[in-house]
Amino acid sequence: MISKIKIWHFLVALFAAILLLRFNNVIELISILFLYVRLIIGSPSTAFKLFDITILDYFLAVLVLLSIPVFTLILRNRIRVLKSKLEFVFGIIIVLVVTALLAPIISTSNPKFQYDIANAKLLPPLSTKKIITLSPKFSEDNSLTERFIEAFRSYHSETKNEEAFIVDDIQIDDTVTLIQGNKTKEIKKEYLSENNLEIKTTSRFFILGTDEFSRDIFSRIIYGARLSLFIGIASVIISLIVGLTLGFLSGFTGGVTDTIFNRTTEMFLAFPMIFLIILIVALFGNSLIVVVLVLGLSGWMSLFKIVRSEVISLREKDFIVTSKMLGYSKSKILIKEMFPLLMAPIVTNLVLQFSNVIIAESALSYLGLGLGNNYASWGSMIEAGQYYLTSAWWMSFSPCGFLILTVISINILGNKMESLLDPRLR
Repeated sequence: MISKIKIWHFLVALFAAILLLRFNNVIELISILFLYVRLIIGSPSTAFKLFDITILDYFLAVLVLLSIPVFTLILRNRIRVLKSKLEFVFGIIIVLVVTALLAPIISTSNPKFQYDIANAKLLPPLSTKKIITLSPKFSEDNSLTERFIEAFRSYHSETKNEEAFIVDDIQIDDTVTLIQGNKTKEIKKEYLSENNLEIKTTSRFFILGTDEFSRDIFSRIIYGARLSLFIGIASVIISLIVGLTLGFLSGFTGGVTDTIFNRTTEMFLAFPMIFLIILIVALFGNSLIVVVLVLGLSGWMSLFKIVRSEVISLREKDFIVTSKMLGYSKSKILIKEMFPLLMAPIVTNLVLQFSNVIIAESALSYLGLGLGNNYASWGSMIEAGQYYLTSAWWMSFSPCGFLILTVISINILGNKMESLLDPRLR
């Protein structure tokens, strides 16, 4: 059945489903952005002080959600890929990319947000809880700045909200009674009126449960996918630049240059890279830039070998010799003459390198040397869940499942791309 679906059908249906299922999130994000635009018009200096990279993330997520389906429908007959038949692996990759782009919309809360730990920790998958929040009332007397700050914090809060309660039931009479299991908490209406507060009741559905700190596992997996994709893409770009440049210079120039580059590469290949990665991260810290650079500079050797061997086999071909006689520069020969022929092995290597980087980043986070302390990471989630395997198996099972499915899909995609790009295998 899936083989009859075209990619553009799947894209439009996917975005439509996200829009319908997360309609309230979209409306809330649009209202925050609308308040911020009004703040820019009314007080640009204040808006600049309140600017957060998260606001840009919200704006881009809403823009992608609303624009991609439109462009897909318009360009479906012009872009050949969109008319291709959908395969299961391509569907998984599309969902992974869309999830990373629309993380603020798809996720149910900030990945660092802690609900009431006493009542929400280690909730099993498919749990539902009522959340009572004491929020300030908005009126015309509230300044636009105050309204934006409160709306932004209510959506973006990274820490536990002391004015939010997870309850089993609520009774409103002369006093507001919150029922939490065998415990009750009373809030007097005088307290609400004196502090200009109102009670908001929402229902939170934890599709994958919560962890030991009552954080939503689904939201952490969503943002973990974004982190893995970003690190993978950035590291692969670094590996591409280093491996392609050195491989071309080594294979095209030959002589002493080839010997030096080749022996250096063999030295790196002979040394277990995971130990070198751990050493560098331990010495220089586990910031995002350090992790990306380390993983990128540790994966160029295989690409170097591929490019070097291909360039050596091509440099004596008639069309390359003719290009030299015509006075073409080395960079022009690489880009115009050799690169199209190197495309298939390079793309295949980079796709496989991408999956290796995702595994390496998860391994570093599992060991406590990655980005798991600062960001939601699949590796750190697996590490935290290993202590609760008997009581909360879902803490490790969910990130493990997404990691395995992602790596397998990327590897299969690499093999398919090799057969599509290489004319000898087509």
